[in-house]
Amino acid sequence: MFYVLRELAREFDITLLTLAEPGDDTPEARQALDFLQEIVPVAIHQARFKQLLRLALRGVNWLLGTPAEVLVKRSATLQRSYAGLLGSGQFDAVLVEYSQLLDLVGPAQRAGLPVAVTAHDVSFVSQARKAAVSKGFWRWFWTREARLMRHHELRGWQKSDVIFAMSDTDREQILAEVPGVDVRTMPNGVDAERLQMMPEQEALTLVFVGWMRHFPNLDAVRWLLTEIWPILRARHAQVKLKICGGGMPDDLVELARADDRVEYLGFVERIDTEVGNSSLSVVPIRVGSGSRLKILESMALGTPVVSTTIGCEGILATDGQEVCLGDTPEAFASKVVELLQDSDQRTKLAGQARQLIEQRYDWKSIGLLGRDAIREMIAR
Repeated sequence: MFYVLRELAREFDITLLTLAEPGDDTPEARQALDFLQEIVPVAIHQARFKQLLRLALRGVNWLLGTPAEVLVKRSATLQRSYAGLLGSGQFDAVLVEYSQLLDLVGPAQRAGLPVAVTAHDVSFVSQARKAAVSKGFWRWFWTREARLMRHHELRGWQKSDVIFAMSDTDREQILAEVPGVDVRTMPNGVDAERLQMMPEQEALTLVFVGWMRHFPNLDAVRWLLTEIWPILRARHAQVKLKICGGGMPDDLVELARADDRVEYLGFVERIDTEVGNSSLSVVPIRVGSGSRLKILESMALGTPVVSTTIGCEGILATDGQEVCLGDTPEAFASKVVELLQDSDQRTKLAGQARQLIEQRYDWKSIGLLGRDAIREMIAR
């Protein structure tokens, strides 16, 4: 989102109203966002127990049909600040990020403002996929969430003037649900000038990147450690695995630390260095939709990627050319081993992936798409 705002700010004066963890509103953060006209932070605790507490306090709303993912992000303070900004008369348009905040579309339109929304994924599809890999209560919970979220997203999309989808796949899904709406593909991207290809420094090392409080990442790292890694470890005597990202549960931390060829690094300040130095970036995602920034960043850095089909969904990469795909533990492990044993193929894959990034996924060209769409929306 940072890069989208930076590119939009080349043409528009932007006020950012955002939920933020207490302590995130620092001088350093404001300096990084100095291209914005104004920043209005609203404090919200994102720790799991705080989210569960908010959900419990709004349990009646959940029982009546509001999705849990909407309720845990709902903030009376944000709504009051939003109403005040809308009433100021100083804005020409509103951009709403994330499906969880689609309830903000209606007030903007009642204020006479055109509204664009960004669907970072098709959330109800992601939740249906969560149900497919869950059992018992959680299968029931995510099945219900998918149904509620579908209703929530369709209602918000129908009211929106422009919808930004992360991929052509998501765009087609949205149009299938809400025919006739204005949906533009504005994919995730990278700063191709900043992220340059790096030489492989840590031979035969795999890297996984992800914030583990995000369910798709948690499911991926659990699947990696329990089903894929044992196959890899048995087939390759030297391969090592680095796991980067905070929030990994204690049982998986213990599992990682019990293996002398697995290193759990937790939160990493310079993730580009860890990815760029590695032999391969592994993305065993089984849940979610949208597109994976971690894949685009790995491609920009020249680190070949092995992913699942779902993990690479929405990125215009071809299996065997810019990425390698495997959807079962056996198939995924086989692709990893093949690449570890063939440095020439790794080099070829990295070069083709970097070319794709420069042609399709650089923020400068993506930002132009966004500016054009918002300019057209305001002019209608």
